[in-house]
Amino acid sequence: MGSVTLFTDLGLMRFLKLLQWSYIICFFTGGFIHCVDIYNGGFLPYRSLPFWLNVYLTSLSIIDITAALLVIIRPKIGIWMIIVIITSDIALDIYANQVFWRIPFLENYRLLLLCIVGLYILITAPLFLKKYKKL
Repeated sequence: MGSVTLFTDLGLMRFLKLLQWSYIICFFTGGFIHCVDIYNGGFLPYRSLPFWLNVYLTSLSIIDITAALLVIIRPKIGIWMIIVIITSDIALDIYANQVFWRIPFLENYRLLLLCIVGLYILITAPLFLKKYKKL
């Protein structure tokens, strides 16, 4: 019976590590995408948007990477940070799409992908926060 508990604990630890690394990869990728936008469009590349939204989306190049690093160094704080980031990013991107970009939702692949990643994070992060002790 003890080996079953050990296997379950080991399996849970591996699962939590997998979740943790998936969050890290998602947010390093998000930061990289915003850096590519800055490289291609210059500083504050989202010129079709209001200044405040342009600043927010541009700042995600640093904020996303910082969140990924926090998920490595201080996982619980990092997870809370990615929950706030993904929620605000989705809300503001949907707003920008409805008001400024006006791309049909199913044709806006960046927004669709962001929503899928957001759904994944919002479903799995509470489990991670509940089960995480010390990986």
